[in-house]
Amino acid sequence: MLRAIATPLPGVLHANALRPHVQLGTTRMFIFQCLVNKRLRTGALRCSSSSSEAATNPSSSTPRSIRAQRNYKAHRSGRSCSCGSQLSNHWHIDPDSGGPLCKICYSRRRTERLNSGTNSCLDCGTKTSGCWYTHPSTGTLSRCQYCKTRHQREQHELAGAICRDCGTTKAYRWTPHASRDGSFRCDSCQKREWSKDTVFPGRSCLECGTETSQSQWYKHPSGNHTSWCDKCWHRHYDRERYRRNKIANEERLGRLAKPGAGNDQSVGSGIP
Repeated sequence: MLRAIATPLPGVLHANALRPHVQLGTTRMFIFQCLVNKRLRTGALRCSSSSSEAATNPSSSTPRSIRAQRNYKAHRSGRSCSCGSQLSNHWHIDPDSGGPLCKICYSRRRTERLNSGTNSCLDCGTKTSGCWYTHPSTGTLSRCQYCKTRHQREQHELAGAICRDCGTTKAYRWTPHASRDGSFRCDSCQKREWSKDTVFPGRSCLECGTETSQSQWYKHPSGNHTSWCDKCWHRHYDRERYRRNKIANEERLGRLAKPGAGNDQSVGSGIP
């Protein structure tokens, strides 16, 4: 009799015994799920740190040319530019043919138009510049690229700018840091930082084989989607410029060495 009273009913014992285990199991599963979700979120952020930073901060330390090349896309009509390019980060309309015009050709034509003699720098008087900036005194495009860089450099030196990486106080150009905390990088450290972001999958220089470029990539004249790194392109550009200048000087000296060239020139100049 006492044994029957001391032993609860099997159904009641089973329900009471399982109730705390069910609650404990639910708590464990909840904690485990939270840990798994946290680990997945951390791993996702770690794997896509570069892409998330680029998305949240488009004006990061990556130069504009590299960001533009990462956003290359074909024209919606499938047509190519007059230069043969089929990819561009932005497409314009060619006023001559009405077809698509890539960003590089558009910028080149715009620079040629601005350097046609209509613009002149109010600081140094030059009429040619790779890029024109708005002058603070007139509000028009009347400050050349060299004077713009020089003015910014003088302002940073007066403010006591210090490179956050190497600590120098002298630099040709200062670049604000991507964190926008008021710090700057000198030109050398900024180019070194840019070189880390110029890696494109499957892209390498046809001349030297490097997979990183200091500031941007250039299209190789051999075609077939081959590229030039920044150093090889400038080396080729300087070599070609020296060759053209040498040929022009030889032609000029040849014209001056001809007998009677000076007399012909003086007579010809008097003709109205």
